[in-house]
Amino acid sequence: MEHTKADIIFKDFWRNNERFADLFNVVVFGGKEVIKPEALHEMDTDVSGIIQLKDYKETLSRTRDVIKKTAYGVEFVVLGIESQQHIHYAMPLRHMVYDAMSYLKEYQEITRKYKKDTGKKTEDEFLSKMKKDDRLHPVITLTVYYGEKQWDGPVLSERYDCRNAGRNCRYFLRLQNEPLGSTGFRPICVQ
Repeated sequence: MEHTKADIIFKDFWRNNERFADLFNVVVFGGKEVIKPEALHEMDTDVSGIIQLKDYKETLSRTRDVIKKTAYGVEFVVLGIESQQHIHYAMPLRHMVYDAMSYLKEYQEITRKYKKDTGKKTEDEFLSKMKKDDRLHPVITLTVYYGEKQWDGPVLSERYDCRNAGRNCRYFLRLQNEPLGSTGFRPICVQ
């Protein structure tokens, strides 16, 4: 199957809220139904943005495969799925860029509100262009690898030095960045 067709089929397959919720509930929550299909809402897959530091400006254009948000308590969580038909040795970096772009997009929304707020600001709030109690919503991205070969690419948890941070550091990093193919998970074949 040609890559473009497979990519479109993959995106369509995981846009289904029941499948999407099942994947996250199994992988992230050990089979416990935490993510409810009816609470999932599609988000704009375009996470492009502008990174600007004083006289330097860089535009980045990135589009995610499937991204949804769901209520998690009072707030919401952003959940993303990336498909991978071929081993991608920079996949952990790609995850970090997508997630960082999602955080940047939300930060820029906060800064737009901040500029309109004419109230008194602390020096720290002025510098960061956000208030002390402003928060960014968590982003969790999973990669589903559906290639023919055994995944031999890196997983981010192997790239960080977690020797002194204990088990939770490795567990969190695996949840957020490990391609599912590396743990033996194979999605339903979509041919």
